[in-house]
Amino acid sequence: MSFFRKLFGCNKKKIKGQSSSQSTEVDTLKKLRSTEQLLREKREVLETNIKKEQATVKKNVIKNKQVALNALNRKNRYKKRLSRNDSMLSTVIEQQSALESANTHNIVVDVIRSTSYAVEMANRNVNIEDIHDIIDDIATSQDLTQEISEAICIPIRSEIDEDEEELQKELERLELEKLNEQETNIDLALTTNYIMPVVPTFVPT
Repeated sequence: MSFFRKLFGCNKKKIKGQSSSQSTEVDTLKKLRSTEQLLREKREVLETNIKKEQATVKKNVIKNKQVALNALNRKNRYKKRLSRNDSMLSTVIEQQSALESANTHNIVVDVIRSTSYAVEMANRNVNIEDIHDIIDDIATSQDLTQEISEAICIPIRSEIDEDEEELQKELERLELEKLNEQETNIDLALTTNYIMPVVPTFVPT
């Protein structure tokens, strides 16, 4: 809460001055736009009068030259007034555009200034040493997590090693049985295929 008070209540006079300046700019823009509207309406009236006088000139150029001459004179006066009106209108539009651009620039500058101040106030509460301590704590926590993970995996690895030892013993036993079976088969084969000597049946004299 104190941070926002510092942020928004730091320079009340300055903010009040900015608000007054913005209010003046807004009022000026309103006046310029109102003047622009007035000049545009006046332009339409002058153009209408010029067209009317032009029509009068065409209508009376042969029948009544005096009426045509007077209408032509009024038409030229309307044209001069229209030219001055257009010049003023152009000036008002340029001033309006310039003030709008300046107002936009002021808004952008105020936003940048407020952002810079907010960043400055936020950084005041941050200590570089605290950041380093936080980073060290994170690294320590990660190392501890790794050690815990490895410690959890050790019993599982021991059981795997024991299972491999049992399998190795079983394999050796089966291999020995196979060898014994093969030796027995060889002995039987030799006994079966061995030719016994013929016993003589005659009696010696």
